[in-house]
Amino acid sequence: MRSLRACCGRIITTSTLDTTVGGGSRATIINATRRSKPLIISQGCAASRGAGTMGNIDRSIFPKTLLVAAILKAGVFAAAPGVAASIGAAAQTQVTQAKEYPYYVEFRVAVDGVYGHSYIAYGHLDSLGRTATATYADIHPTGDSLSALLGHFFPMEAATIPEKDTLGYKIARRFRRPLTAVEYDRLKSVISHIRAARHSWSVLAYNCNDFVADVARAMGMQTPTTLSLPYDFIPRLQAINERTLRPMSALASARVTEIRQTSQPALK
Repeated sequence: MRSLRACCGRIITTSTLDTTVGGGSRATIINATRRSKPLIISQGCAASRGAGTMGNIDRSIFPKTLLVAAILKAGVFAAAPGVAASIGAAAQTQVTQAKEYPYYVEFRVAVDGVYGHSYIAYGHLDSLGRTATATYADIHPTGDSLSALLGHFFPMEAATIPEKDTLGYKIARRFRRPLTAVEYDRLKSVISHIRAARHSWSVLAYNCNDFVADVARAMGMQTPTTLSLPYDFIPRLQAINERTLRPMSALASARVTEIRQTSQPALK
């Protein structure tokens, strides 16, 4: 008689021989062999052991995950008061600065042909340091492009309020200096004086850079040579005065809608 019994990867073959061995007793010969490929039952045993192992891993990782999440959440809540305090302090600084320096002057260069065009904007800031009003000043030849061409050789009649088209041009570079009430009054006085004294424009004698430089020097700033393109002049003006420029808040330096006089269009 032959029977098969399976047990975790082994096949037990039992053979019973009706042979008399040593006095007629029955002998049972058991042959045990290991199969090269495990039976399904052995796979089941392995799967069972694997499932048990994964269960142990899950049970060990899950509490740690909860612990990490709890720590991160606690850190966020702990940092929140500090962040709120920093924001509040920054806002208070902006308000204080706006009270101390309620005015500004901004030096700009507009994208205008090969040369560019330098001019200034000035006005009042609101309680958060944002632009509330804007007035503009510059010097440029009156008439058409022929006047600008002739101005390379001869002084040409000039105007000191930027044209509407100029204010519509893209701004290539700008930087701002906040002013006290006393400084702002001085600025307006300087601009009025220049407008009364200058009635001609010339590339070599008195150009838009010269106008801006006169205003900057009257405000106690240093100026580079004016015989350069406005695209270069304004960045150089900023570079040599950066250490003395008062710090501005992000809100004050951001582009905002400017309230303007009816005769002057708002700058983009």
